[in-house]
Amino acid sequence: MPASRLLFIDESLSKRLCAMLRQRGRAADCCSRAKLSGLLDEPLLREVYKARDDIVFVTADDGLPAEHPGILREVGATVATIAPFERGKWRAHDPGFSDEEAWKREIVHRWAHAMQEQERRTVKRYFLSGPRRWTKRKRLYV
Repeated sequence: MPASRLLFIDESLSKRLCAMLRQRGRAADCCSRAKLSGLLDEPLLREVYKARDDIVFVTADDGLPAEHPGILREVGATVATIAPFERGKWRAHDPGFSDEEAWKREIVHRWAHAMQEQERRTVKRYFLSGPRRWTKRKRLYV
């Protein structure tokens, strides 16, 4: 049942986000709750996927799929990355997103249901407007 899939919140996102999702009835966990804080990406992914394969790894590290394709295949990871915040780009359209943390939080809350239903072993990038297949970005935003 996709709706019960666990959203595992990476340390690149606020650990408060995990608590907020749980309060909303979402299955969510994070590095601090799972006692996995401080692990590098590869050991973290091995630990996260050791016991279960129905987890969606949610991260703001949009480069993770390009940096670690081997481990993602090895553990059969499903990954949801948050599109990088482009300072100033969204202010004209949505003045509520002047800060990066609010941007990340809004995307995760808005699309948590889609993340939980995401096809296994896929990688998607989530924007305010919704998910898209993850592709390597041509330019990096600062």
